[in-house]
Amino acid sequence: MMRPIYLVAVTLCLFASWAYAGKDEVVKRGKEIYVAYCGPCHGATGRGDGEMVQFLRGKPSDLTRLNQMNSGQFPFWQAFDIVEGQEHIGHQHGSREMPVWGTWFAGEQGSRDPAAWIDLTRGRIWQLIVYLESIQAE
Repeated sequence: MMRPIYLVAVTLCLFASWAYAGKDEVVKRGKEIYVAYCGPCHGATGRGDGEMVQFLRGKPSDLTRLNQMNSGQFPFWQAFDIVEGQEHIGHQHGSREMPVWGTWFAGEQGSRDPAAWIDLTRGRIWQLIVYLESIQAE
């Protein structure tokens, strides 16, 4: 009788470890995307101190404080919509100097197929946002 319970417990632990490894991989890929596309302006640590700041009209947002600026909750979908280009950044940002990465990523995919745009482009944005969630200051 104990053997089936043991097997179920081991199976559940394996699935939990696979899910955790999956999140680590998403965060890792999100960081790679961040470094390539966001880091030059927002800085290596996300604090708005990248090497391109000197060429911008305003200071980029401190992306480590998104939780603090949103009552302790990470604004996942708002951040996603901003990166994708569906939401205006806001008056504190001034003009939209930040590129609309959704359009950029779609162009890189070389496809106008809506399914490819959703799967590839939004997947990259999702990885980026998961990474941003992982760097939030306490």
